[in-house]
Amino acid sequence: MTQDQPIVPFDWFANQFTFESREEFIDQVSPYLRSFIKVGDYALDLCCGAGPIAFFLEDQGAHVTGIDLAPSLIAMARQEAIKRGSRAAFIHASVLTHPLGNGVYDLAVCFGNAILDFPHQSFPQFRDRVYQALKSRGRFVIEYRDGLLRVAHMSEPKEVIEQGLDSQILRRF
Repeated sequence: MTQDQPIVPFDWFANQFTFESREEFIDQVSPYLRSFIKVGDYALDLCCGAGPIAFFLEDQGAHVTGIDLAPSLIAMARQEAIKRGSRAAFIHASVLTHPLGNGVYDLAVCFGNAILDFPHQSFPQFRDRVYQALKSRGRFVIEYRDGLLRVAHMSEPKEVIEQGLDSQILRRF
C-alpha cells in the first residue's frame, strides 16, 4: 500500500466475513432464521459483510438486499454473487443514511456484533429506520454477543497472543 492510499475500515479483517469462514455460525443460527423467512419474502441484511447471511437467506427463497459500509466486503459479496448466480443485491452504503424504503421487508437482520460499530447515540435512528423499512408483521433479528460475558464464564482463554507481521499483541483477562 502506498502512503497516499487511505486504509479502508474493516479491510484488514475481511476474511472473517466470508461464507466459508462463517459456515459454522450459519449452521448455529439457521434453525432460528428459517422460522422467520419463507419463499418469496424480502430480506434486508444490514452490515452484511461479504454476504454469508444474505446468501443463506437467498437459499431459503428470499429476495435479499445486503448493505455494508466497507467497499471491499461489498466487492467480495458481489463477486460471490456472480460465482453463485445469485440475484441478491449488495449496496455499498451506510445503513444510517441509505434509503431503505417503507414497509418493504419481511425480515431485517444485523449479525456479527455490527451494532457495536455505531455510536450509541445513533441507536434510536437505526431502530426507527429498520422499523420503517419493515412490513407491518416484519421481524428484526439482531445478534449481539457480549465479549465480557464470555470472559466472566471463562469460555475464552485467560491469555491470547496475536502475532502480526511486525508486531505482537498480548491480551490478558
